[in-house]
Amino acid sequence: MMVSAFFWIALTCCFQIISGNEPAIIHTNLGDIQGYETDMARVFYGIPFAQPPVDTLRWQPSVPVGKWAPQVLNATIPAPACPQSPSCTPSIVCPTITLKRFPPDKSGDQRSLLSSIATEWVFVCSTRVFARKTPSYSYVFRYPLDFNAWENMSYCNNHACHAVELPFLFETAWPNTTDTGRWLSKSMATYWTNFAKTQDPNKPEIVRVEWPRTIIGNEKYIYFQNPIQIEANYMKDDCDFWDTIGYKVHDF
Repeated sequence: MMVSAFFWIALTCCFQIISGNEPAIIHTNLGDIQGYETDMARVFYGIPFAQPPVDTLRWQPSVPVGKWAPQVLNATIPAPACPQSPSCTPSIVCPTITLKRFPPDKSGDQRSLLSSIATEWVFVCSTRVFARKTPSYSYVFRYPLDFNAWENMSYCNNHACHAVELPFLFETAWPNTTDTGRWLSKSMATYWTNFAKTQDPNKPEIVRVEWPRTIIGNEKYIYFQNPIQIEANYMKDDCDFWDTIGYKVHDF
C-alpha cells in the first residue's frame, strides 16, 4: 500500500509538470489578481490582507490595503521571505565546525544530540536573533507533564518536549494535572492574557513574578517551572556559536 501510494503521488506530480500551468485571473473590489491553475488547484501567492506593518504602522492595528487597480496584482510567485542572518561561507565549513562542537555519541544513538542541536538552532538561538531586533519577552518552559499523556513516546517522560507548554497555556491540562500544574497553568494564562490586552504581560492582572523585557546585554527571560524564576543569557555560549553559522537552510 505504501509503495502504491508513493507511485501514485509521483505520477501525479509528473503529470502536473508535463501538463503545464494555465493563467488564472480573479476579480476583486481592489483589483484583478493573476495566479495560475494546475491540474490540482488554483494557486495565488502573496495576496496582501493589510498594509505592511513597518515604520509608523509597527505594533498598530492592521490598516486595510489600498486598491491596485487598474494594475493586475501578480500572484504567480511567492512573496520575498523574511530576512535571514548571514550564513557561514563556504557552506562546506558549516557541518565540519558543527560536528567539532557537537561530536557524535560513540554509542551510535544520536537522538539526544540531534534533539539538542534542533532545540538550539531551530528555536532558542534563532529566537534570540529576533528578540534583539524588536521589543519582546522571552521564556523557557521546563515543567514536564505531571500526568501520563505521552503513550508510546516514553522519551518525553520527565522532559519538557516540544509544545508541552500548550496544554498549560490554554488550560486544557486542568482535569489531569496536579495542583502545581494548575497553578503554573493559571500563571501562564494570566501573562498571555495581560499581553494581549496591554502588550505588557505584567498588567493589568497582578502577577507574582514580574516578566522583564529582553534587552541586549541583559537578556533576561522568565523560566516556567516550579517555582517560576527570572534568569538570563539562556544557552549563551552555544547561541553565540550558532550566530556565526547563521540560520539559513543549506544544500550540503
